[in-house]
Amino acid sequence: MHIVLGALAIIVTVLILLNRLADAGIDRGGFNPFPWRRRHTWRSKLDANPLFLLEDPKEIAALLAVGVAKIDGDMSSEEKRALLAEFESTFAPSNGVVPPNSSDRVFTYLATRKCC
Repeated sequence: MHIVLGALAIIVTVLILLNRLADAGIDRGGFNPFPWRRRHTWRSKLDANPLFLLEDPKEIAALLAVGVAKIDGDMSSEEKRALLAEFESTFAPSNGVVPPNSSDRVFTYLATRKCC
């Protein structure tokens, strides 16, 4: 009988401590390891440097081209147009059809950003 009372006392103590943690503002769901892994993976992708998430070589080439063009400061609209024309002529698809997930959008986005 004393073992059952000890087990019940431990359960009640744990529940009271979890209730006190919830009152203090600590989320009890944070102790669950399964959602923690998912949150940790998402947070690591969110906090990562966006340059390391680039996978397409065209995006990396566009980034380097814009970086080189912005060494002396912001680019003028003529420089942006010339760089975009050079990029389009260099990396134009062979059949003339631009796929919907094209690096042109990435290049245009990178060229119009204020900061690298």
